[in-house]
Amino acid sequence: MSRAYEFSIEITGFKYDRASEVWEAVTEEWPCEDDGSTDDSLYGSSRGSLRGGMTADEMARKITWAAWKANGAYCRVAVGAICLEDPDVYVRPESEYDQLKAEGLMNPDPVKEEEHADGE
Repeated sequence: MSRAYEFSIEITGFKYDRASEVWEAVTEEWPCEDDGSTDDSLYGSSRGSLRGGMTADEMARKITWAAWKANGAYCRVAVGAICLEDPDVYVRPESEYDQLKAEGLMNPDPVKEEEHADGE
């Protein structure tokens, strides 16, 4: 069984001359695009599936160990994992809106109403 996840990975405190090797090792474990790395931070994210009963914690461990090995030393590896198959969905009830409206908290801003009337 596979489970769909989105992983985000941020690595700091790595040896600067090993940055490309660290990122390559990490993306071998979880393929992802560089989402704006800097000289001090490697960062990427992507969606994919965990297979073979692997947990998100186990994948995070594999990613971390790959970074440490490629770096030849400890570096901080932060791995965020969101399961896409069981997301939290929040829908507020209409009664809440009615209550806020009765308290005057849902009255439109007159300036914004005018902007919308003008087509802006």
